[in-house]
Amino acid sequence: AQLAAIAGLAERRTVEVLIPYLGSLPELTHWTRLVRRALPDGVPVGAMLETPAAVLDIRNWSAMTDFIAIGCNDLMQCLFGADRDETRVRDSLDPYAPVLYRLLGNAAADVFEHRETVRLCGVLPRLAGVLPLLVGIGFRNFSLDPVWIPYLARDLSGLALTDVEDLARRVTACRQSHEVRTLLGLPAA
Repeated sequence: AQLAAIAGLAERRTVEVLIPYLGSLPELTHWTRLVRRALPDGVPVGAMLETPAAVLDIRNWSAMTDFIAIGCNDLMQCLFGADRDETRVRDSLDPYAPVLYRLLGNAAADVFEHRETVRLCGVLPRLAGVLPLLVGIGFRNFSLDPVWIPYLARDLSGLALTDVEDLARRVTACRQSHEVRTLLGLPAA
């Protein structure tokens, strides 16, 4: 029913379909085929990568889709083994952990020549100090609520690409979150 509704909408509007939480390339193949068969030709179909395994294999995933989205919220849950809805372990989801930026940096490097087809989704880009770091790592597309755009534009205005690339190199070389927070000019947690 959802695909039929999207197919009807695609006749009048530009639409894209993003398939969430796929765990393997065979799942991607199955669902992409199913979705493409149900939609008019030319509707872009993408995959949401939300596990470390999928992000580490981004090159293969991107070869099989029109675009890729990295779901940072679920990615962090998997990476740190902590449920964001469970208050007792929520502090384990550290958005300033250098390992997170090494993982994202590797993904950006793997798809550098096609980076315009990769989007980052979730709250990560709107956290204090993080957007310039993500741009320095190599990301250029972010999915976020429109209300955040003026604030994030302000955060990026006046920054030189060479400066944020240098920041990204220094952050990914860090060992601990407090070092990252210091580089980003943030108070200790």
